[in-house]
Amino acid sequence: MRILFVYNNVLDGSFGGSQRTIQNLNGLKQFAEVELLKFEKINKLHTLMNSLLGYLGNSSIKYKKILERKIKEIKYDYVFFDQTIHGKLVKYISKKYKQKCIVHYHNNDSDYYHDLFKTQGVKFLSIYLAARYNQNCSRKYAYRNVFITKEDSISVGKTSNEKEIIPITLNDKFIENEIITTNEPYILYVGSASYANIEGAKYIIEKIADKTSLKFFLVGKGLKKELDNRRIKYPDNVLVMDYVENLSACYKNACAFISPLLYGSGMKVKLAEALMYGKYIIGSPLSFWGYETIEASDICYSVEDYIKAINKLDNHKVFYKSNREIFCKNYSSICDERYFGMLFE
Repeated sequence: MRILFVYNNVLDGSFGGSQRTIQNLNGLKQFAEVELLKFEKINKLHTLMNSLLGYLGNSSIKYKKILERKIKEIKYDYVFFDQTIHGKLVKYISKKYKQKCIVHYHNNDSDYYHDLFKTQGVKFLSIYLAARYNQNCSRKYAYRNVFITKEDSISVGKTSNEKEIIPITLNDKFIENEIITTNEPYILYVGSASYANIEGAKYIIEKIADKTSLKFFLVGKGLKKELDNRRIKYPDNVLVMDYVENLSACYKNACAFISPLLYGSGMKVKLAEALMYGKYIIGSPLSFWGYETIEASDICYSVEDYIKAINKLDNHKVFYKSNREIFCKNYSSICDERYFGMLFE
């Protein structure tokens, strides 16, 4: 079996979307010979101009021609689009070449960009309209639709063909004999500088941190830079960093993981990481999208709920076996053969 893998995320695992793209690629490689086609980013102006033509995710007329040439030269069993925002191309090659396309939904992109448009203004209008159009094309023309969570599947709505749910999985980096207790407890927040993650970080800084003496460590690609650009002031018990040498150590030493997500469609990858390290999890209902009941956790609907959850923590306990067991059963990469095999049954 031969698959063309179309994507635009970097493959360095530096943020959640990248980690999922890597999972998709490795999962497919267990069943097929996979060729890569990456849509490279040029600049923001290029993105805006192409969005006016209905192209998103670094796609363009140039990449449409490259994709078309590949399909003419090589017979692929499937073209796997890692992003639903490439739906215009899905429509084109499905109709013109009868090419079977599998489309992966990182989230509900139409809703995500609508939130950006509502909160950030008219500069995102063309991008939102292009995202909505592309997602609708993906829904209509994809041979199969792959979602990370049932909630995303419901949110996106009806598709013309089959849906599959493939949850986030991660390579297991946990080493059991490194479990420790900590004398300097802190709560960890991890998220790159996407809109939803920035709003989550602001929620911690502006609404939660000054109501407890416990320390908060916020880390993510570009997060500090973006918060500084917005002139957000941090309380004394908040540390923010763009990059750490060893993120595993940050997880291992945390007494809890927090995710007060208000926008987007969940914190799929980071919750899986928190479960891998056996962390107690405190988060909004949205943060838990796609996850079964997690015993060592608190779902919070208000600032008061977060403070109550934080106050009842055992600050020196850094490992919860029940959460670790959930990861091993459902979210370890050893499950990928089972999950991706469903696409080709």
